[in-house]
Amino acid sequence: MKPCLFRPLTIVGTLMLGSSALLAGSIDFEIGVGRCVFAQSPRTALTTQYAGSGVTFSGPSAIDGGAALDQCSSFGINARSGAAFLAFNASAVGSFVGGGTPIGPETLTFSSLVTDVSIWASVGTDVTLTAFDGGGKQVGSSSVANAEGSWNLLKVSGPGIATAVLSFSSTLAIFDDLNFTPSGTNVPEPGTLGSLLVGLGVVTAGWIRRNR
Repeated sequence: MKPCLFRPLTIVGTLMLGSSALLAGSIDFEIGVGRCVFAQSPRTALTTQYAGSGVTFSGPSAIDGGAALDQCSSFGINARSGAAFLAFNASAVGSFVGGGTPIGPETLTFSSLVTDVSIWASVGTDVTLTAFDGGGKQVGSSSVANAEGSWNLLKVSGPGIATAVLSFSSTLAIFDDLNFTPSGTNVPEPGTLGSLLVGLGVVTAGWIRRNR
């Protein structure tokens, strides 16, 4: 009887899975360092500046939305990390090019589905992070009634998160340290893959000798 050749393939699958790792995304909004007011250059809301990191931002219209500001913007609290954060102020009417205003809600659109998303909130009331799947169905939400004067973690976990919305009832709000985990996995690096194939050859040869 000829030996079965499927067992080495099982070993390949096990080794490949063992070498996989989720790619976590992290954004600290430090592109806002040195920008103390919304009307300061570039005079636009945050949009695709972090597209390369896996997420884009949009406000309630094409010219509205939050902007990355330095803590010198006098929101009464330092950034949670670094010196900048994502800020909103409904009183700063027409601060952006075209008459846009730094207001919410703010929508975060991920370039690939994620399994969790979190962000820290401060200076705001009824602050909520709501996550949705690709069909617009709510995955979950996280809220804090009053974030004034402290940093509060908002986090939602669930399968297939495509977008997340930051909303709040107050005039002012700031957020910092966005984190998310894509649902895909890394491809093993060339060196890792080479070692895997060499090891597989040794295992396969030994297995075939034992089963002749």
